[in-house]
Amino acid sequence: MSVTYRFGILLLLFGGFLSLSSTGLFSDIGLWALFAGALIGVLGLLRSGLPESK
Repeated sequence: MSVTYRFGILLLLFGGFLSLSSTGLFSDIGLWALFAGALIGVLGLLRSGLPESK
């Protein structure tokens, strides 16, 4: 798996945790981090492509 995908998943998990355990501005930041992590993760998957099957 690519580094971009792993960074996206890490950002997604961090954003989800932050948005669920916070209120106000920090919850909004967590939601934005969650959406950015999902987007970066999908782009990382598309960039790495599917592995060749034998």
